[in-house]
Amino acid sequence: MCVDAPRQSRLGTRSPIAVQLPDHLAEGRALGRDSRDRSETVQRVVTVAAANGLHMRICAAVASAASRFEADVRVQIDDRVESAASILGLMLLGAMQGEQLLLSATGPDASEALRTLAELLGQPALDNIL
Repeated sequence: MCVDAPRQSRLGTRSPIAVQLPDHLAEGRALGRDSRDRSETVQRVVTVAAANGLHMRICAAVASAASRFEADVRVQIDDRVESAASILGLMLLGAMQGEQLLLSATGPDASEALRTLAELLGQPALDNIL
């Protein structure tokens, strides 16, 4: 599939350039994951237990755990949604102690991924998870 993307030239005018997308992106599916491999979305609500909320070390532990699963895991607070595999994305959520997060996962190991992440986020002390 070829997509025309505008670009800025030195003269300030826009001219289209052709970009060749890989088939898996052109068809809207992730690399290594076929749409047939997708299962239903599993969701779970978790309360942040850590006294300092989602800080860097907890976000790193959650992102590391999330990246071990094939499931696509998302974390939502209010109207903001981020990938659980992104340290920066998790930190940008700014979740504090006692706030509720909606975890949702889609993929072959979605239930196991949510169980693992819920356990990490539900720990009141960082020493228990690292």
